Amino acid sequence: MSKVLIPLPEDLEQVLQSMIERDPDKGTEQLKAGFEARLTELYRQWQALRSSTSRFAGLLSGSP
Repeated sequence: MSKVLIPLPEDLEQVLQSMIERDPDKGTEQLKAGFEARLTELYRQWQALRSSTSRFAGLLSGSP
């Protein structure tokens, strides 16, 4: 299985971490929703040729 890493702003990471600790299902749901939104945004940029395939892959892996 491949892993995809997307950097999160530190304050968002803290909010999600505390949410996951309080309610794992809700926290995971919120994290998944954020991931899907970011993936959709990056995919649309790539699809509109505003991002190269290597940049798209790099952003998914957490590289600038």
